[in-house]
Amino acid sequence: VGGVSYVIQHACAFRYDGLLLLLYGGALWLLTRPSLRSATCAGLAIAVAPLVSLKSVLFAPPLALFSIFGRGDRSWHPPLRYLRRAAVSAALSFCLLAALHWWARGSGEAKSERAVGDYAQGMFGFRLPIHRYSILERTLEDDPSAWFLVLAGGVLLLAATLRPRADVRRSAALAFLAGAPLLSVLIYRNAWPYYVAGVLMVSVSWIATVPARWLSATRLPVRAGVVLGLLGFSMYSGLESYSWYLGINERLLGEQRRVIAAVKAIFPEPVPYIDRCGMLASFPKVNPFITTLTAGRYRARGVPRFEELLRRAQPPLLLVNINALDPSREWRSGAHALMRQDLALLSANFVPHWGPIWVAGKNLTLQAEEEASFEMLIGGTYTLEAEQPLSIDGRLVQPGQTVQLAQGPHAARAEHAGTARLRYGDHLARPAGKPASTALFEGFHANRPLKLF
Repeated sequence: VGGVSYVIQHACAFRYDGLLLLLYGGALWLLTRPSLRSATCAGLAIAVAPLVSLKSVLFAPPLALFSIFGRGDRSWHPPLRYLRRAAVSAALSFCLLAALHWWARGSGEAKSERAVGDYAQGMFGFRLPIHRYSILERTLEDDPSAWFLVLAGGVLLLAATLRPRADVRRSAALAFLAGAPLLSVLIYRNAWPYYVAGVLMVSVSWIATVPARWLSATRLPVRAGVVLGLLGFSMYSGLESYSWYLGINERLLGEQRRVIAAVKAIFPEPVPYIDRCGMLASFPKVNPFITTLTAGRYRARGVPRFEELLRRAQPPLLLVNINALDPSREWRSGAHALMRQDLALLSANFVPHWGPIWVAGKNLTLQAEEEASFEMLIGGTYTLEAEQPLSIDGRLVQPGQTVQLAQGPHAARAEHAGTARLRYGDHLARPAGKPASTALFEGFHANRPLKLF
């Protein structure tokens, strides 16, 4: 599993999946222990998982069956008190931790409940073609040997559940259930590479079945061949891992760090901002995460939402880390596209500052001695960039001077026809050098291994 490309790229990603795997694996192990203390701890692990991530429901069916069949002794059915202890522990732990969570959050419980229900309806469901067929197709092409072991092991375990011996059927069923979360890639909308990497890690019980079956052969040459084959496969996986390391795009990572440093130089103190995915961890993001699901539902409702967001949250920063947020582009349809009205609104209320960094501002077109009306959705201090002084709300403002503009309507007048720009802030800093023209994110298909042979 360690040599699979997605595992190499995403196993150490800063995501919730790793914690879910720890809770899932820990609960499985505890459910095979015969003591009531283990049942209590397993219930606690099961209770914590849905509070970490809603995707834990994908691990629930195997855990439920393990609770029934997963005892460490020889009996197929565990005592009722064992199941009762695990269930009571899970229920009490979940209620207590959920109450603490909602108490810490304060208000907004109803909104959170609606969001969870909305997320669940969109994230789960079988359909053809599979939600992320291209993601699975790529890893099947890049890692055929690993996937052969996974799928062959799953088939062998299913076949073993039909054996005459009860203990063989039971062991095969438990081993199959342990790796069963891998099947969730068929119904989970967000089965992206980082998720595939996680569920592959829990499928080791399937993978181990193939060499275990061969090693059970009585002939010494067969067992020796299996051992040599496993050593060769391990060496191949190691070389494959190293080839992915050589193919890492350090240039892109460096550019991302450079943009973050530029934002912090422009805004030394965190300010509200708009972007796709929360790229600035210490800054408060004010718009929803822009995914194919959230963007599609927002467009389906047909209600523009960015004007209300700008008026309420007052974000002076727009970080263009997806084309759909780029005010300089013509509107185009697409999976992440905003509504046409909202993209026009961003274009009318933000001005380019440095690379993908845009700040609140207004571009004004002025006629000689005619008053031009404009509205500021984002109030604050603005710097005038123009070739002539302007009279703004009856006050004469020289080029380079600042003016305080509250949210609402304003008027400007100039002696001569021309253009002017109001840029948020008091002469905001601009980083030295030009930013790269490439996108900040290249997607899951960007990096490919540097083949060694």
